[in-house]
Amino acid sequence: MVRPGLRRSEIDWENVDIHISREEMEREQEHEAAIQQAKQYLIKNFPKFCTINNGYYETETFNHDAGMYEVMHVDHIVIGDQAIYVIKTVKFPERVELYGSSDAKTWYYAENTDKQETHKHKVDNADKRNQSYCEYIQMLAGEAIRRDVPAIAIVNIIGLTDEQIHLDIESGHEVVTMDKLADRIRYYESTIDSDRVAYEHSDDLIRKFKEEEVYDNIIPQIRDVELKYRIYLKLSE
Repeated sequence: MVRPGLRRSEIDWENVDIHISREEMEREQEHEAAIQQAKQYLIKNFPKFCTINNGYYETETFNHDAGMYEVMHVDHIVIGDQAIYVIKTVKFPERVELYGSSDAKTWYYAENTDKQETHKHKVDNADKRNQSYCEYIQMLAGEAIRRDVPAIAIVNIIGLTDEQIHLDIESGHEVVTMDKLADRIRYYESTIDSDRVAYEHSDDLIRKFKEEEVYDNIIPQIRDVELKYRIYLKLSE
């Protein structure tokens, strides 16, 4: 039982016994592998930029059902010269088609079996979620240096080609396959003129992002906030 209003830093997560199904564990392990793949890609393409991976941030949004403050899981924060890039990495099975829009509650992907029957699988709207993450990270950046810092939200898709992605994405939002991720970052670096505000204050930004991170000791290999959030809800019953 978790008492209402408890901050995660006050919870003894190591002594919490929670059953995780094999399916959930495999999904989280796949997500972690995708994050590591994207991490290496970003380091290779932007060796001079600082990249923070797998960051957890406790927001000021209080969830009364759970009795806790909500936590967001940010896959990657890239501190460039002109801007900050908040990147969410998602991986899909091969030979599926992805459908959705920026304002939809969920997306879904469909796959065809040998019997030509279509099976639909609902997934999180990664664009909507990452836009909110980007706003929060931009707020932290502003607090750190007392200046506006351009922040770009990008959804990085692994496993699909452009032909398999059927998304109605709002203008100014970015959803790309990983082979185009570096080009999108370079595009913004070449078109945004912020007097290299991110570069000039990179040390302060890194310090702020690290200071604001929260570390839950509950099953370290699990990186999916939605799964962890369901665990929090279960504990608050």
